[in-house]
Amino acid sequence: MITRKDGRVLVGNNEDWYHSDAKYWVESPKAGKSEKYKAIFFGFKGEFTTAQGGMNERGLFFDATAVPQLAMNDSVKVGRKKAIHPIFKIILKKCATVQEAVIELQHYYIPFIRKVQIIIADANGDYLVMNVNGIAEKGHLEDGYRLITNFHSTDKNHFCYRYDSAENRLRKKFEGTPGQVAEILSLSHQEFPGATVYSNVYDLTRASVTTYYNHRFGEGLSADFHQELKKPEYLEEHFRRRMIEELIHHYEKRGVNGALHFFELERNKPDSKYICDAEQLSDLTTRLLNRGKFPDALSVARRNVQLFPASDRANEQLGKALFYNRQIQSGLSAYRQALLLNPGNRWATAVTRQFNQEPAGNVVLKLNGFPTASIVNVAGNFNEWQSLQNICFKNASGEWECRLDLPPGRYFYRFLVDGKWIDDPVRPPVIEIEKGFFVSEFGVP
Repeated sequence: MITRKDGRVLVGNNEDWYHSDAKYWVESPKAGKSEKYKAIFFGFKGEFTTAQGGMNERGLFFDATAVPQLAMNDSVKVGRKKAIHPIFKIILKKCATVQEAVIELQHYYIPFIRKVQIIIADANGDYLVMNVNGIAEKGHLEDGYRLITNFHSTDKNHFCYRYDSAENRLRKKFEGTPGQVAEILSLSHQEFPGATVYSNVYDLTRASVTTYYNHRFGEGLSADFHQELKKPEYLEEHFRRRMIEELIHHYEKRGVNGALHFFELERNKPDSKYICDAEQLSDLTTRLLNRGKFPDALSVARRNVQLFPASDRANEQLGKALFYNRQIQSGLSAYRQALLLNPGNRWATAVTRQFNQEPAGNVVLKLNGFPTASIVNVAGNFNEWQSLQNICFKNASGEWECRLDLPPGRYFYRFLVDGKWIDDPVRPPVIEIEKGFFVSEFGVP
């Protein structure tokens, strides 16, 4: 999100990933390369040539969001050179404003951003969004805000609860303060594998940044360009760590009991370097479900609720694990408990709603066979590829059927049967949205 209020320009971003080895580093301009400005960059282990995002000492910022892949038009190459991978790092070290960045970028085509869009913003309130075919949007903020997330900024239709939640909150009251930016980042963070690893609140006017690790917004790490920042530092050195990688390690060596023993051992240490809350065991539950280890996932989920009975997240994950273990009614009870603890739990809301009302919609997807399956659902770009958001129920003919209410657009999907991806034999998958991951397609006129 980009905001401007009373001349102060702020930017907030959530960085979601599967590993927690995030770091930051500072680079000074190199002599003889037309570089002028020092810049701070954020990324993950092994990244130096490229970065996930950053800001320079003049308040020029860049970040990227993953979006559906675009094909590059041949005309984009005409009269331009192929950009090298650190092009956006170079932009920060050469340019002070969006307008200067536009002038620099016009010399290049950038083939490696087919699956992302780049956001550049400056301390004047100017911003741009670009994709593989060039600048898709360019604007200027006076008093106001611009939200950008994981759909193309020019798309009229989207299915992003994070965007909608942030938009609804800002529409009610826009403050344009660092506190509100952090509040929006907290509201829109992710909490499953691929979760929000770090969140940044950049003050482009003052060229400073505050970083929050693992969406814990009560603990921030602040830095500006008037300080002598250290060389590459991992955020884990400043904050307590997520535990998921260690839990998986102990699970693979000693099974569920080994993973739970490690968790409880760390939880009882007053000085543990790990975060020891319900989210850690919820992450482990989801990882095990994704591996098809349904009984083990259920054991972890049950223990999570025993340790953290007041956690709606723990109860929600127990509901999911029970569903995959063919205990639908018990799963519904767990989801309903999650809603009692937190009526705003969107995952529990989406699941229970499907059992509380007759299926309806303008699109019907059907899958034949799988008579012994415990749970069948559809995941696609209309539900952010989340399982259990659109459950299939058996119709009178014995087919698994899901009804969707969708606006006009182009949609991609696959079935999930007991947690395993299944192709639709009626519409064979022909679209590759990720390497090796082919999906079916339909359109709503």
